[in-house]
Parts: sequence; C-alpha cells; structure tokens
Amino acid sequence: MSGRPWLYRFLKRALDMLLSTVALLLLALPVALIALAARWRMGTPVLYCQERPGLHAQPFRLCRFRSMTTQRDAAGQLLSDSERLTRLDRFLRRTSLDDLHERCQILTGKMSLVGLRPLLMHSLLRYSELQARRRTVRPDLTRWAQVNVRNAVT
Repeated sequence: MSGRPWLYRFLKRALDMLLSTVALLLLALPVALIALAARWRMGTPVLYCQERPGLHAQPFRLCRFRSMTTQRDAAGQLLSDSERLTRLDRFLRRTSLDDLHERCQILTGKMSLVGLRPLLMHSLLRYSELQARRRTVRPDLTRWAQVNVRNAVT
C-alpha cells in the first residue's frame, strides 16, 4: 500500500474509521450480549487473543470472542476441536459474530476493513519475496471472497 497515492491511503483509512465507528455504535448491544453469553457458557476469558503480524510485520494482538471451550479429557489433554464447539460457538463462527470485537482494532490502526488475512507470526519466516509484499498493507477484518462467496465454496 505504500506505493499508493497519499490521498488513496488517507481516504481508505478515513472510511475504515468511519464505518467501524458506526458499526461499533450500532452493534454495541449485540457485542455486549455475545460477551455475556460467552461468559455464561464458557467462563473467562471472553476474548481469545493471539499475536499476529500487522503492517510492516509489526506484531499486534488480534482479539476475538472466544468460540471454543477448554474441555479436557481424563488425561488433561484438550478434546478435539469439534468436541469443544458448543451450539453458540458454531453460530458465532458461522455468522462471523466472533469477529465483532476486531472493529476496535480497526480504530486503533492495527487492522483495515478490507485487505489481507492476518496470518500467524511463524508464517513470516516462510514467505517468498513475492509473498512478503503482504507486509506492506494492514491486515483485514474481511476479504473479497468472504464477502462474495462466504461458505458457498467447499
């Protein structure tokens, strides 16, 4: 994105902030209800945070609503992912409501509304020179494919 004109970068950032602010205001009640439901069903913490590479590979904490329990078997090992998903968790993931909290990170400038998926930190070491170009843009909340085809693709 550093190759884009300054006006484009300014307008994209302004639009990110405006839309995120409006979304946060409109979704304040659903966010509170999801937090309460997650707290009631799974306890604390309500948010799941993970370090991800941001703009120029600077690490930031990606936080979303936790959508999996921490249930363990008799030996203390975590159960499989499918066994730890509740009906609420499946609903949150299917509707992307577990991502509502990420709009706060758009306001702080750590993410953008549309861009590239924030990968895991260890994946930075595996980037080719061409793939490393993704470090020049902010990670995103949503992508073109997610908006247009969502779960229609196998």
